[in-house]
Amino acid sequence: MIKAMSNFFRLARKLRRAPVLPAVMLFFCAITALIPYVLMPHSPFDIVLSKQLVPPFWQQGGTFEHLLGTDQLGRDILSRIILGARYSLSVAFAALTLGGVVGLALGMISGYKGGWLDKVLMRVVDSTLAFPLILLAMILVVALRPSITTVIIAIAAIYWARFARVIRGETLSIKEREYVVLARVAGASSFRIMLKHIFPNVLNTWVVLLTLIVGQVIVITATLSFLGVGIPPPAPAWGNMLSEGRGYLTSAWWISFFPGVVITMVVLSFNLFGDWLRDALDPSLRQV
Repeated sequence: MIKAMSNFFRLARKLRRAPVLPAVMLFFCAITALIPYVLMPHSPFDIVLSKQLVPPFWQQGGTFEHLLGTDQLGRDILSRIILGARYSLSVAFAALTLGGVVGLALGMISGYKGGWLDKVLMRVVDSTLAFPLILLAMILVVALRPSITTVIIAIAAIYWARFARVIRGETLSIKEREYVVLARVAGASSFRIMLKHIFPNVLNTWVVLLTLIVGQVIVITATLSFLGVGIPPPAPAWGNMLSEGRGYLTSAWWISFFPGVVITMVVLSFNLFGDWLRDALDPSLRQV
């Protein structure tokens, strides 16, 4: 536990040297997801047919009342994007937390115990990784009825295998080190060894993997919503907004364009931040 706390404080010090633009973008997204109703200029659910398809403020017919325009039902695009951050990010983090914790636990158990248990778990992992991600998610969502909870379960059921595979590899290396062997000789239980010696050493890898996968999960969440099997409308998820605007690409391009830009920027920010975090926490890369 002391080692884990030491790693946490070392990470906090390194956050001061994080890449500026991705860090600012992610900070703004976090604030937006936490207090969307404070930032929204209008209700994202109000239907005002008299204001449908208003263009962005810089185009002819646009107004500063609706900076990014309105959709086919007169709903404010900016307000829907802001609230969409809460839906998209909360689903991504809930799914990754669930899948990440399951993958972390099974990866440590599989790598430390070995034997038939390791073989069975790894075959399950191989089967999950071999199945097309979007197809598997669609099957699970359709079978369980589209909802936010279902999307979280479906994504967690996909990504736990990635965590389990990586953590197992780390555990196989760590369990052969001297302090783990000495703890085993001293009579420490398997649970105590995994908790006190293995977990603190795989935590950095788990955090980096979590950060790198967030962008993928946001894209999958948006894809499921775009296909109609994700977060159900009228929730202003970014994927729903893309889907609603695909019939207006020539006449009202802004309905799909701005949610697509936001998805691109958020995913790119998470990827850049994850790359930096991996370099910061990997001793060999720090030396380079």
